[in-house]
Amino acid sequence: QVGRNYMRHLTASVYARFNRVNASNEFKELTSRPEFQTTLQLLTEYSAALDANPTILRLPAPPTE
Repeated sequence: QVGRNYMRHLTASVYARFNRVNASNEFKELTSRPEFQTTLQLLTEYSAALDANPTILRLPAPPTE
């Protein structure tokens, strides 16, 4: 859980920066690029996934071969 909380905090920080850049007219040239928009969308989805209550998977050991 400690690692998960750290990742939530880190992701929230990066997500907030991306949103500030996205809202700024100074960075219009950057924010209009598809790779910026794709990254922002992925951050949005990843942030939501971290906030969701995940089901704990009980998986067997990986195959040896």
